[in-house]
Amino acid sequence: MDTISHVYGPYSEETLAELRSFFYSYKTAFLDKLNRDVAKETLLMVTADHGQSEASKENAIFASDYPELMNRLWIPPTGDSRAVFLYAKPGEIDEVKDYVDAKLRDRLFILDSDRAIEEGLFGVGLDKKMIKERVGDLIMLSYSNNSFAYRHRGLEKDFTMKGAHGGMSEDEMLVPFICKKLRP
Repeated sequence: MDTISHVYGPYSEETLAELRSFFYSYKTAFLDKLNRDVAKETLLMVTADHGQSEASKENAIFASDYPELMNRLWIPPTGDSRAVFLYAKPGEIDEVKDYVDAKLRDRLFILDSDRAIEEGLFGVGLDKKMIKERVGDLIMLSYSNNSFAYRHRGLEKDFTMKGAHGGMSEDEMLVPFICKKLRP
């Protein structure tokens, strides 16, 4: 579901067909073959780890359009297009944060990774040092259908995804939770 939603978009006919195919296959390959006595005692739960929002080139924020931001980074942005991890050059964290807040505040939310880690954004009981190494100094989270696109040379303006996740839209954060008691 994830890949097809990235390629065709979360509300496309292709994605809906894939969803129907999944549930049909699950029913015929598993549920229909389940022992009746076992089925009586079974509660089926279906959920997802995240949703997706629609993405488009028109809503892409291209890193190459913000050289002042890119010049303040120690390495190129990491993460994904809707949850971007920034590693600022020494002494540049506040400048990067202020720049993003001034130029992109209506499209991206920026927060200190230390705060995100302390508040449990990545879970609790985890190795905070390891998380910090992976997420850098600052995290940019996308609002609405915006995506931050960093591409290597020659592909600076390339953006083909029609679905994305990792941001702060309802479509990404709210997921289905289906419970059904199986009865033959």
